[in-house]
Amino acid sequence: KYIRSYGWVPNDWFAYGGEVNHFQFGGGLNLRGYAGYTIAQEGRDGNIYVIERGTSGGSFNAELAFNRLFSKQPINGVKLVPYLFADAGTLVYTEENGDQFLTDLRADAGLGMAVSINKWGVLDNIKPLTIRADFPVWVNRPSFVEEDYFKFRWVIGLERAF
Repeated sequence: KYIRSYGWVPNDWFAYGGEVNHFQFGGGLNLRGYAGYTIAQEGRDGNIYVIERGTSGGSFNAELAFNRLFSKQPINGVKLVPYLFADAGTLVYTEENGDQFLTDLRADAGLGMAVSINKWGVLDNIKPLTIRADFPVWVNRPSFVEEDYFKFRWVIGLERAF
């Protein structure tokens, strides 16, 4: 509901391409290091398949929050939660002959922060808004454009997957 109108998030942040993009919705496989990335997968038949979205898939996502190290929150009604994260997942893709296979495992790790706004003054009945800033500095399969396993990458997201 926050991004269905143009102007809030630049349109090119929604595009898929050869590099990691800068915007991610909560949910899906939640592979933050691969947000907006078009996967190039060599199939078992020797063809290269370009995958933006799979028909299905699975992932494991973990976060280790360390907000308890900070005793005070800076603003009343705003909660800051810094965390370390790691994600790993795979997609199902279909080859030309109709057979389905899993892509190679993609994994990432990094540091992030979630900011939740819980109080809106007179609008206290609004669900909290959570904005995430994730920095997936490591990926196990860099894009075909980047080639760096360790690199400063950043992704902004709305809401949380879990």
